[in-house]
Amino acid sequence: MAIEAQQVDCRGCGAKVDIHAGLRTKTFVCEYCGSVCEGEKVVAVQDMQAKREQYKPWSHLRLGMTAPFLGHEYQLIGRVRVKEETWWWDEWFMYSKSGFPLWLQEGEGGFTIFRVFYPTFPINPWNAGSFVKLDNTGGNAQVKERGNGTIAFIEGELTWASMPGETFNYIECFRGPTRYSIEYSEKEIQYLRGEVRDSRQIYDKFGIQEQVPRPLTFDDDDDDDWQADQPYKPYQAAAAKAKPMGAGGKILVLGALLLGICLLLFSGVAATFSKHVESYTFDAKAATGTSDGVLLTDDNGKPIQLTLPKSRGAYELRLASSPTGRTGWHGGYCWWTQVVFLKERPKAQLKKIEAYLKKEGEKMDQWARYEKVHEVNAWFGRYWGIDEGERWNENNFVKQHYFRTKDPGPYYIRVYANNCQDYSSRSFNPIKHASITVAVYQNVWMTRWIFWGGITLTLLVLLTLIWRFRSMFSND
Repeated sequence: MAIEAQQVDCRGCGAKVDIHAGLRTKTFVCEYCGSVCEGEKVVAVQDMQAKREQYKPWSHLRLGMTAPFLGHEYQLIGRVRVKEETWWWDEWFMYSKSGFPLWLQEGEGGFTIFRVFYPTFPINPWNAGSFVKLDNTGGNAQVKERGNGTIAFIEGELTWASMPGETFNYIECFRGPTRYSIEYSEKEIQYLRGEVRDSRQIYDKFGIQEQVPRPLTFDDDDDDDWQADQPYKPYQAAAAKAKPMGAGGKILVLGALLLGICLLLFSGVAATFSKHVESYTFDAKAATGTSDGVLLTDDNGKPIQLTLPKSRGAYELRLASSPTGRTGWHGGYCWWTQVVFLKERPKAQLKKIEAYLKKEGEKMDQWARYEKVHEVNAWFGRYWGIDEGERWNENNFVKQHYFRTKDPGPYYIRVYANNCQDYSSRSFNPIKHASITVAVYQNVWMTRWIFWGGITLTLLVLLTLIWRFRSMFSND
């Protein structure tokens, strides 16, 4: 059932405009003249007919539609189109009769439902690192995206002041199925928390019978010019005109095949040329004590110094974790590890830091001695179950990471580990029953570039020539 609407006068043309949030409405857009009104003043004017077509939603959602969420009936009363270079998303503003707001974020092919969130541990978004802790419901959330967006179009009504052309910063954080969105500017910070919803589920909620459109591509984001699939006949006609492959074409195909084989052989042989530098194994539980992690130390508690020798190629960091036990017919858990290479700061720099902290009345902690040079994040997991009578088991216990440095020499290693936030990891806490091995290798040839380069080159040449000169397969 739709929310009862009230009518206010447009400050631009005087037309009657329906609003649904009453006195809470701060911004509304006149669907007739396109005036964007904030209270008693017009802050912008939009060409509604052109803008609606230019910034139409990816989905079949439209203002006025209603759907049940969280035990209440909600109505779509506003929409904001946000753009960032070649990316865009819509923020649908939903409102209930009880006055509670929800946000439905629509991207190019999916939805995320958000609600207002007041963090237990507020952060400074300008200085946020790779992981942030915002509440007590789980561990740290990983920062997946950050950037700034520009409001390109507004329709309907909003309970906050907004206008086209306004820009803001954002951070998107993931913790298992939970999503956090932090939108901030110099004036305010807004925290939202929610989860991804299946597109078909959202359609069913709103009673939309049409098929969910598949994600499309567009060439010019400024025009949102959606490109439909082109008929294949012109390409078939062009291919039919291709002449049979001559001796030169056959030599090219043979050369591409030989090149691909040589690159594959080289990749396999080169993988054995690396040299082991050092390995460390420790109880994963030791790395979960603090949010800063632990510094690897020897039996006497002294920080272990890892010297990276000069390398003709890259370095390889291999992270391995031991399997943990399992219970039940179905289940799974995962955990992640962060390894940071630290360089000891020069003494002169340390004295300056110590003097500054002393002036501020603060003490220098153990991490002030080191400067972060390189950081690696790895995820481990184990999942199992029975489907149609067949047992299955998926493990992921080894990760490889390649890196380069222009500053070989002594380093220290800091390690942090924590559980993922799925149901089994929270209840079983497997990270306390696992061990982690950190192994470093030198003189590693970046064989993956050669491997994938060879595969790509071979496939491109073969597919292009076969498609263009396919008549060679039918002629003797």
